[in-house]
Amino acid sequence: MVDRIIADEVFRLMPPQCIAALKSFYVRYGADAPRGLAGKENLIVRGGIEVEEFRALLVHEFGHVMDLGCFQGSPDAGETAFNDGGEIMYRNDPSIAFYEISWTASNVQKAGVKPEDFVTGYASWDVFEDFSESLAYYFFQRDAFIARAESNVSIAAKLRWIETYVFPGGRKIGSGQHQWTGEVPWDATKLPYAWNP
Repeated sequence: MVDRIIADEVFRLMPPQCIAALKSFYVRYGADAPRGLAGKENLIVRGGIEVEEFRALLVHEFGHVMDLGCFQGSPDAGETAFNDGGEIMYRNDPSIAFYEISWTASNVQKAGVKPEDFVTGYASWDVFEDFSESLAYYFFQRDAFIARAESNVSIAAKLRWIETYVFPGGRKIGSGQHQWTGEVPWDATKLPYAWNP
């Protein structure tokens, strides 16, 4: 029951047009349940974990639905070097502007990109994890995101993209307890925060 309440709280904070992209949502229980999986219209998260982690994991996984199912382009705009498996991404997909901050293809970083150009180590895995980790980091660690943006142009561009396409004008949701010390954390869903939407 708690997981259902948390999911409802999180989904109410997301852009309504992106909620419409979500066709199936499952919470699975047990040690063999995947921690989280999501794609264009499906989302699965493990239940029975700590409330804070469940909430952050849900935001991260919903980021994949937002990225792949909500923000889409059309063939008439032309193809890009980005794709999700065999699915081509088109030039007028808003996500492309986010990807192009640090990437030249779905899993090829631009020359000169540094670990500090990603909100977490996991974000440097590919464009999709960069997107979802950045969304989770924004949700729960916005103050650290802003602090990092002051001295990092890539982080600043990602922050601007989120505050243009996801939360126009900006929005503070959680109160993160992550302090930027120059060390890139691995996983945004594991960072401590206080929930106060």
